[in-house]
Amino acid sequence: ADLDVDDMDFPLPDAPASNTPPVDGVRIGQSLGGMKIVSDASRFKTWICLYPLYFDKSRSIEQGRKVPKELAVESPHGRQLSMAVKEVGFNVCYEPNKSHPRDFFTPGRVRVQLFDDSGRPVRSDIQTRKKLMRYVAEKMAAVNAPRDKEPS
Repeated sequence: ADLDVDDMDFPLPDAPASNTPPVDGVRIGQSLGGMKIVSDASRFKTWICLYPLYFDKSRSIEQGRKVPKELAVESPHGRQLSMAVKEVGFNVCYEPNKSHPRDFFTPGRVRVQLFDDSGRPVRSDIQTRKKLMRYVAEKMAAVNAPRDKEPS
């Protein structure tokens, strides 16, 4: 029995080499404005995650906000968050296509290297996730970052 029902037995052409970054790539902050896109995010798995939801003034603690209301900002977004973390002085991995389960309409997740490979804090004055969020929240209002365009 012949199971080849499409009758299209020819080799597919090779995909042209493209200089465009992968759609699901991960952006790593190299400088405050510059980004480098990588497709393998395995080295960032141990970094902590921050979401814009944690800094949203319109949300309650029960809805996911993690900073005091007086430090929270209106409509935070992922790029703004990544730039604020970078200003605080940490290595940043910005994942524009990830979102928090409670806030899936606001894309953007930021991974932060709070500890080095040996488990010591990267900055001796910021040793906890809570302290990091407070420092980042203080920077968020001053960061003027453009929003990422919605995927079409």
